[in-house]
This record gives sequence, structure tokens and C-alpha cells, in this order.
Amino acid sequence: SDVVASELMTILWRKVAFNQPLSSIDIFGALITQRMLGWYTQDLSKLTLSGQIQRAERGELPYPIYSAITTKEVPYGWVEFTPHEIGGEYLGAFIPSYALGTPFSGGYSMSLDPETPLSFLMGTWGSAYSINFEFMVKELAGGLAPILKDLLSATVSFDQIGRVRLWPSKVANFTRGIPDAPRGAQEYLTLIDAGIEFNLPLPPLLRKDRGIDIIIALDNSQDIAQ
Repeated sequence: SDVVASELMTILWRKVAFNQPLSSIDIFGALITQRMLGWYTQDLSKLTLSGQIQRAERGELPYPIYSAITTKEVPYGWVEFTPHEIGGEYLGAFIPSYALGTPFSGGYSMSLDPETPLSFLMGTWGSAYSINFEFMVKELAGGLAPILKDLLSATVSFDQIGRVRLWPSKVANFTRGIPDAPRGAQEYLTLIDAGIEFNLPLPPLLRKDRGIDIIIALDNSQDIAQ
């Protein structure tokens, strides 16, 4: 719809204005969020992770812990996302959830960028890296304005482009310049769906300070041909 296209353009222009990297995740995340949460609101750019804090603190829902992994080395580094903070023991740092996307140096924020939209995070968490443009257009683009859908369709009409996984999620590295941080020299962190390593996101639960006694794991994953 025109509303979805307008919200998507708002998200993209805001990232350009604050010199944040664009990726296919911006488009995929907006589409998947509209499909899953369109009944709740059409203002996708206003949905944020920190916006879940009040409901989480009131105990209205189970406390959400989302996950992704960093790329470029194995074993992967797990990154956890909660309404309050984002980070990981592997990275050796956590930041407030509203600060993701803001450039950091030596543990200090260098500017005050707007909070990363929930749609971008949902795209990062939700297997976006494992899809390609062809799938994205055919399966998820029903809500796009015709002009944007036509543009994407023209792009994927070239087989070699349509089947390539392009532009995974990149965010400013909040550990940049921190001594001994494993990714401290990188300008950006590249994040992908944690299911690429395995589909049971248990590592964030194993932090010692969480003090969890029992973990009940319900695995409903469908087998995927390799």
C-alpha cells in the first residue's frame, strides 16, 4: 500500500540523513513487520525495541530476548537484544537499546542518532540474510506501492542478481576503539540470523548473571535441505 511505501521511504531517508548503511534488511524488515504487526499500527518507523520496556516491566508478557550473530569468523559471536540493552558477552559490551546505530568510539557515543526501527531488527533476527531479492519480491512485496514493486521486480529479473544474497544487516560498531574488544577495530558490525548457526537461541540464557535454573526448549524447526 501507499502507507507502507511512505513508511519505508521515511526509514530509508532517515538512515541516509544520519549516514547509516542501507541494506536489503531495511526493505525486508519493513515488509515482514507490516505483515506481522500491520494490525497494530501502520507507523512502522515509530515501532522501537525500547518501546517494549513499559510492558516488560509491568510483566504483561514474558520478557523478550532476541538474538543475532556476528559474521566473519567461526564460532560466531552471539548478540542479544532486549528492550533494555543490546550486546553480548563475546563482544564484551552492552549499550542501551535506543543507542543501536549510533557511532561509538572507546565506549562513548559520538552523536545522538534516532533509535533503530523495530522493523530493521525484525529483519535482522528473522532469516533475512538467508533469503534473496527474488524471494523477497515474490513472497513479501504485496503491500508495496506499484512503482517500488516494479523497480524491485526489474532488479530481480536478472537471474544472477535475483538469486544473490545482498547487503546483510550492518550497524555502527558500539565496541569500536575499546581495548581488547574482539571487534574493536571494525567500523561496523555485520549481523545475521542466529539460526544460521543453530535454531535454539540458548546462548543468551546462559549468562551467569541471569541465574537461570531450568531451561525448557521447544524445538519446532522444520528441516531444511542443505
